Amino acid sequence: MLWQDLLLDRWTDGQTLVQALATVFEVSPTAVRIVDDLTVPELELAATTVLAERTRRYGQFPLQLSVYIRDRAIWQRTHGFGETLRLTQRFCALVHAACLIAGDAEHADDDFVVRPSGEILRVTLDEDRLARDEFVVVASESFTPAAVSPSA
Repeated sequence: MLWQDLLLDRWTDGQTLVQALATVFEVSPTAVRIVDDLTVPELELAATTVLAERTRRYGQFPLQLSVYIRDRAIWQRTHGFGETLRLTQRFCALVHAACLIAGDAEHADDDFVVRPSGEILRVTLDEDRLARDEFVVVASESFTPAAVSPSA
């Protein structure tokens, strides 16, 4: 189940990503797998509970990390936009990078940047560059949802 596409503002090595995802989802690092292509036929995922596919992008956010949760209990406790924001805040602090994420059903037309400090911004992306699959922020405003507590 796709949890979230995280677009990071810098390329980050696989080991750092594994450690951060393991911490955020409270699993062993051996249960986290980072791959560059999910379509590889020989991909073995039996012991993997958190799977992430890395993709290079253009613009301000060069690393797309599509995070899949392969365990129902983890999915249930990490589901929901408030929890997504909280976990993304923690992830950003651990990898020292800002992440661009999409809003939920309530914020369907909104995109958000979560900074390593925990600050959340509602952002507007450059539509012309977005059409070329480039993610570039052209405007932002502070965003503080009531359900999200400051990161620890």
